Amino acid sequence: MTAPAVQSCPRCGTALPADAPAGLCPHCLLRGGLAADDADPDRTQGLSTPASRHGTLGGVGAGASGANAPFPRRFGDYELLERVAAGGMGVVYKARQLSVNRVVALKMIIGGQLATEAEVLRFQAEAEAAANLDHPNIVPIYEVGEHEGRHYFTMKFIDGGNLAAQVDHYRNHPGAAAKLLATCAVAVHYGHRRGILHRDLKPANILLDAEGKPHVSDFGVAKRMDAGSGLTQSGTVIGTPAYMAPEQAAGKVKEITTAADVYSLGAILYELLTGRPPFVAESSHETLRLVMEQPPTRPRALSAKVDRDLETICLKCLDKDRRQRYRSAEELADELTRYVHGEPIKARPVGRAARVLRWSRRNPVAAGLVVGAATLLLFTTAAAVYVARAQVAAREQDTLQTNAYAANWVAGTVLLQLKDYCLAVEETVRRDGEELRRLSAGQDRAAAEAFCRAEFERLNDPASGLRRSGEQKLAFDSVFLQGPDGVTRGRWPPPPDAERYYRMHFDGRDYFRGALRFAAEGRGAAYVSDAFRSEADAMHKIAISRAVLSGNGKTVAGVFVATVATDPSFGPQNYRGVRRSAVLAAREEDAGVATEGDAGAVPRHIVLLHEGMTHGQYIPIAHPHLRSFETDADADPLRIPPAGPRPAAVDANYADPVAGYGGRWLAAFAPVGNTHLVVIVQTRFEDAVALDKQAARRLAWLAAAALVVLFALVGLTLWTSARRSPRGVR
Repeated sequence: MTAPAVQSCPRCGTALPADAPAGLCPHCLLRGGLAADDADPDRTQGLSTPASRHGTLGGVGAGASGANAPFPRRFGDYELLERVAAGGMGVVYKARQLSVNRVVALKMIIGGQLATEAEVLRFQAEAEAAANLDHPNIVPIYEVGEHEGRHYFTMKFIDGGNLAAQVDHYRNHPGAAAKLLATCAVAVHYGHRRGILHRDLKPANILLDAEGKPHVSDFGVAKRMDAGSGLTQSGTVIGTPAYMAPEQAAGKVKEITTAADVYSLGAILYELLTGRPPFVAESSHETLRLVMEQPPTRPRALSAKVDRDLETICLKCLDKDRRQRYRSAEELADELTRYVHGEPIKARPVGRAARVLRWSRRNPVAAGLVVGAATLLLFTTAAAVYVARAQVAAREQDTLQTNAYAANWVAGTVLLQLKDYCLAVEETVRRDGEELRRLSAGQDRAAAEAFCRAEFERLNDPASGLRRSGEQKLAFDSVFLQGPDGVTRGRWPPPPDAERYYRMHFDGRDYFRGALRFAAEGRGAAYVSDAFRSEADAMHKIAISRAVLSGNGKTVAGVFVATVATDPSFGPQNYRGVRRSAVLAAREEDAGVATEGDAGAVPRHIVLLHEGMTHGQYIPIAHPHLRSFETDADADPLRIPPAGPRPAAVDANYADPVAGYGGRWLAAFAPVGNTHLVVIVQTRFEDAVALDKQAARRLAWLAAAALVVLFALVGLTLWTSARRSPRGVR
């Protein structure tokens, strides 16, 4: 006795008993033809090849699977030649009808035998809608049927592809695009006259034959206007988002009329003219929102080839108000035909002034009320502006006071940091005084450089406490030793042009002269110099210097110098998070100082540290407050006067000299001890008063809204009174 043939599930390959329903395993039956199989519609169609026509229903014969079987395949009276398209409802094959030997397009429902009742009804509705339309530019239906539980219908096979593939061609030929769309509009109007709304017009659903003539296809979501199918409920969004009318995107089924298809035709025309749909977004939800809320970009803004009349036609189709679109697809076709023939079109863009004038003529009483409301609004706005200015002035003063406090605080931070740096330099001179005297007197450059290198690394070591542990910000960017003649004995890092550098005399530098002056006065403190341009690296910086005295302590044997690394880790803090920034300015050495006979002279300062600059950069700056902080040359730079630090000065119209920081700033200036360093804390004026301006705008809008409501009520009262008056109102 022959053993019974073993079946297997065509989806998952599970062995099945001979009486398995529909040839599927229980798991696949429960899944009911979900998306994993619908992504490959062939697998659910149960298509058989000539070699396996006697396979089980819903499955495939031994020798070829549904998904992998080669073409051609047999399906009833049809031989499937190739798969040409697939959509949300069905899959389309190029097929040969064997009984009459003709090539057709055969569409089968996705899901096959497992399709739901609603899917079958929608599929049949598409076939019925297309079958009732007999027009040369609508794809005709040949046959509607069912084979082995799989619903299908056949159509004329259009072999020229769809319009979506030809968009670039028509973008370069606007006239041809208008002519093609006029033909489509005539075909759509033909369907409207027979009660059929397409509701999914888009380039992919317009097929082109070998001669380039368009044929409207895919009535999958079409609707009869004379009867409800029950397939679409209110609130359901159907169609393709980029081509939907606003009322269709909102799911207002009862408001979807022929104007929705007119909108879709306008969207197709828009894409043919510009190369993109009217609305494009990253998601369907966002696209639907744009369709309902935003006006489309003018086609001429996207393509200079678009004619103004053609743009007017397109935008009239895309009007958010369906009553403002063309009354029918036929009217649109006539308008496009006039354009193609070079005749004047009827549609004309209406300017704003014309719209206001027309409305005023129709509503003279309301127009008068609007003028009155506008006048009162003007006075209200003036009052709001007055209040806003008072708020802005108060905010300005508050910001200046806050900046003054911050400037004093930052100046104190810089002063403490400079004291730490000075103590480190003084400690080096005290500890290694004998070695420094020997190196200053000799000519051993290598030994002097080795000493400077060791001190550079020690001073910049995180353990020194001069910089935060683990950070890459250095306290000093160079260390060098000079002899009593101002010639450098050793430097680290080494200068690029060492031979030239070591022959130069620096006895005129402020840091050299300041150290000598302090030594002559018997001070053991280090000196904080003015800003200078380094000959070693061409950067602007400040230095801390200390004289190296001879063994008897009466003559200067040399000067030990460390230049400060004025990067963002030095002094000023980053206030950008609160719309505030700190700047460090310094007097440049040898700058002119005002004398009794030259009251107008202004010392020259430079911006040494700024968030918009890098280390070593500088920007010249001249400001009266910088001059007012000039100190006595004999004063100890790091000593705070007995009366305490001088109060910060403010400027409500400060102009930041750094490029990119233009505009008006609210600035405060504070000196750093008795040095020639000045801290500037500044806030952009617009940032300081932004909240007050916003509040003023809101106040103005609230006042305007209140006036609008008030005058609307007054207008309604006047209108009612006028209607009751025997004389009436003209």
